[in-house]
Amino acid sequence: MNKKELDKFEKNIEKSVNSEMPNKKNNYDISKNTTKDQMSKIPWLISFFLIVVISIVACSKFLNSNPQTIFTVAIDKLFSSMADNIDDNAYTISKGKINIKYDIKGSKEIYQEISKNDFDIDYVYDSSNNKSFYKIILNMKIQIL
Repeated sequence: MNKKELDKFEKNIEKSVNSEMPNKKNNYDISKNTTKDQMSKIPWLISFFLIVVISIVACSKFLNSNPQTIFTVAIDKLFSSMADNIDDNAYTISKGKINIKYDIKGSKEIYQEISKNDFDIDYVYDSSNNKSFYKIILNMKIQIL
């Protein structure tokens, strides 16, 4: 169908509908439902959709920017970063060395004798088998007269 035939067809339908309802105030106008009229509504629909989207984004930004939410998000990020750094591997073996050197000041001779001792502790801990090994070495400083 070309444009002229389409317009003629629309006019015939409009005439037949209006002739069937002569007493109605609002006669049916088929020309209001043409493609051109429908296309003229698209900018309004797009603008309405954009206004709705922008208002939703603005409301969410406003609600997420209050101090309580900012504090809660910061605490959540802190704890999640701390939890990510913890290794949950059950088959880890921990090794280490501890050196203990101390000096006890006092008037009694026993304090001076204890201060002459140093401890070196080597340890290995197997968390999968719940076994540990400790090697304690006592270094004593002895004075020979």
